Amino acid sequence: MPKRNHFLQDPKQALALIGKIIGGRKTAPEKKRTNLFRRIDRLIDEQLLDTLNEAGLEEEELAFSERLRLLSDKIEQLGKFELLEHKAIIGVGGQFSAGKSTFINSLIGKEPVLPQNISVTTSISTYIICGKKDQNSAYTTNHQFIKLADEEYKALTHEFTETYVGFSRFVDNIILERHDFSDNIVAASDTDRNGGDWWKHVALLDTPGYNKARDGQQERFTDRKQAAEQLENVDFLIWLLSVENGDLSESDMDFLFESLGSKLSECPERVLVVINKAKKKSDTAMKEILEQVEETLRNAGISEKCLVTAYDSIAREERFGKTHIIDFLKKAASLGRNKKDLKDELQEIQKDIQKCLDERLKYEMSREKKLYRAIVEAKFPEYAGSLVDSYHLAVLRQRIIRMCSAKFQNVIKHVNHDLRILVR
Repeated sequence: MPKRNHFLQDPKQALALIGKIIGGRKTAPEKKRTNLFRRIDRLIDEQLLDTLNEAGLEEEELAFSERLRLLSDKIEQLGKFELLEHKAIIGVGGQFSAGKSTFINSLIGKEPVLPQNISVTTSISTYIICGKKDQNSAYTTNHQFIKLADEEYKALTHEFTETYVGFSRFVDNIILERHDFSDNIVAASDTDRNGGDWWKHVALLDTPGYNKARDGQQERFTDRKQAAEQLENVDFLIWLLSVENGDLSESDMDFLFESLGSKLSECPERVLVVINKAKKKSDTAMKEILEQVEETLRNAGISEKCLVTAYDSIAREERFGKTHIIDFLKKAASLGRNKKDLKDELQEIQKDIQKCLDERLKYEMSREKKLYRAIVEAKFPEYAGSLVDSYHLAVLRQRIIRMCSAKFQNVIKHVNHDLRILVR
């Protein structure tokens, strides 16, 4: 019988752990970083979006605002995203008790990294990445890294957060760094493990079961809300489905579209559905389940490139001789190796916005010339008045766009300056 975690047994030690995580005071450099985060956030969320609105980029504003919001979130959590630089984030999602933690443990080694059994399910989304040494950290919503011993981070389960209600709102993620990330990675050949570095370019993200919301708790602190917010930033997704559940449910599909949005239909090749605990079914029954899941995906319009496979975490074996999981990990690593950092993302958005402003200015200049010609060539003076009004509006729009373009460049200059300080 496994030894029980003493932080779950002793309230005094549990409260000391909570104090350690949420009670730390910020150092002067940490306070400076926080102020820079806030300033960048205001520049992006307010001034840049105001500029888009003033310039009349109504059609493009929604898309740009979403890209800027995601970038702002990453900058706000820069400490965490620096650890994830040049790594493809592979989210592992699914219903409560689908076996996500056990699945991840089976992928990366023979010794469990994550707590795994029905009573210690994931409460706080957890990243597992390749690091220079083994260490565990809690990344708080106050943007601090708090080092944790193995028993400390393994205590932060549903049992803990249900006992100490409200604690989880102060912790954004747990981050586990392991130097031997690839030593026993499932289905990888010796050449893959020792001869390449692809596994350094992936980060696995264990999320809470989305359907484990607790009564009486505000929606933004439920597992569903946290899982959706965490999966929003993933590059790839492994959706785990317990073989006992059979097909993907309607709530599964609703949650997938809710958390991934357009990415699900635009990049279905970045989604792998894994039917877990596959040893519990015969080959015939397992093939029927695979066909049913594929049909559900087909009906949802995302089956063309979205792969489905059967896997058993205990046996560490993919059924029917498939290699979908290791191929999926390699594909993710290839993207991670060439993934843009925050400065590159900002520069790309900057170029796209400036291009829209330039195109809008070019359009108004062309419109001005056409209206001027129409006024000069007007045969009926009674029509000239409305043409003159339109001409003046086109001239005014050019002036506004030029002012917005100058304002945009000034805001970007300040954002780049602050970002350079943060990433020194």
